[in-house]
Amino acid sequence: MPNPFNTQNVNPNFQLQNLYRLLTQSSNPMQMFQGLAMQNPQMKPVAEMLRNSNPHDVFCYLCKQKGVDPEKFIKSITG
Repeated sequence: MPNPFNTQNVNPNFQLQNLYRLLTQSSNPMQMFQGLAMQNPQMKPVAEMLRNSNPHDVFCYLCKQKGVDPEKFIKSITG
């Protein structure tokens, strides 16, 4: 499973775009995040957040942490 946060030198928008695609293509987002958390310790907090929140809310939170407007970002991807 590809990890959207596999390097610190990657453009944050690219990371978020990969995360959004993984999220929307996954039939089981929680399982996806658990797999990512196993690959990358930075993802463990995300997997923990998903236990109490829905994936869209977690995605929006992560966007805001990176200074990206989640709704604008989603529109830029989905058209």
